Formats: sequence, structure tokens, C-alpha cells
Amino acid sequence: MYNNRNSSFSFTAVGDYGQTSSTTANLNYIAGSGTSFNLALGDLNYDSATVSADDWSSYVRGHLPATFPFEIVVGEHDTAQIDALAADLPDRVGAISGTYAKEYFFDYPPGNPLARFIMVSPGGLVSGYQYTQGSPHYNWVASTIDNARAAHIPWVIADFLSQFSTQQVIESRKCSCERKAKDDACKSVVVGS
Repeated sequence: MYNNRNSSFSFTAVGDYGQTSSTTANLNYIAGSGTSFNLALGDLNYDSATVSADDWSSYVRGHLPATFPFEIVVGEHDTAQIDALAADLPDRVGAISGTYAKEYFFDYPPGNPLARFIMVSPGGLVSGYQYTQGSPHYNWVASTIDNARAAHIPWVIADFLSQFSTQQVIESRKCSCERKAKDDACKSVVVGS
């Protein structure tokens, strides 16, 4: 059971980046915010026909501290470049479970976590990642949520591009948790970009 409820941390979460003056402003804000990490919620490079994954990643790294955790997950505009983007913007939080940039989770802070972050690719965008009820990936998300609850991790935060089948498993676990909770120990946040 989590026994230090006075601990806190902050993070940022942004999706639909592109490479505009607004993107630059957001990256500069993230860099100076003092947050522990950023969740890049997909749809990173909107101009993959003319901007390579290496160029886009260099643009991002040029605005952030060298080892800042900029944790990515694939979105609709990233499918062709996701492996290159993942190589250029690797996991820096550490201790993830799953496949970085496609389907993974991590607990934060490590050791005595306040939150479990679940990063899920939208069903059907990445070959082999389907979230229909009863499928291996649906079951992975469900068990990842259930295991966080069993470990008494106070917050479960899930990111996915809004696709009904992915949202369905997360919402079903959220409702199940909320029915069981009589106090403030069970919290879920669903983020859809």
C-alpha cells in the first residue's frame, strides 16, 4: 500500500505537435517547467513527407534538456516513422514494461509509485495491436489496470488516441474501480488525444 501520500510530482502531456511556432512555445514551456517528464500523446510529425523522423526528433531535442524524459506513443500521423522516432527519442523514465512507443506502462515515482502511466497505441494503427474485447492487447490493458489497483497505486493514467475499442477497456476498468472505491484511494484519468 502506498504510504507516503504527501509526495507529489508534475508532468506535462501534449499531443498533435507538428513543427510550428506553437510547438516551439510548448517545448520551451516544457523545458522550463520543472516537470519530471512529458507524455508525447501521438501525432508528432505532421509533415513526414518532407521532415524525417531524425529531423523532427532533433527539433524536439533542441528545445529540451539533454536527458529529459520525452516519452512517446504512436498516433495516426506517426505510424510510418514510429520506430525511427522511438530510436531518436528513447525512453528516459526507465523501468517500462511493454513495447516503447507502441504499448507500455511505467510506475512513477519508481519504488513507491503514486501513479501508473499506460501508453497505448490506437487500435488498428500499428499492425498487430488490436483492442477488441478478449484480444491479447485488450487483456494486457485490463490486467495492467487491475494490477495497479492490486498494488494500491493511487492513480492510473492512460493515454491513447481516441479510438473506441481502446477506450472501452480503459473505461470498463475505470468504472469497475470506481464502484469498488468508497474513499479517495481509487483515481483514474483517461487522456485521449
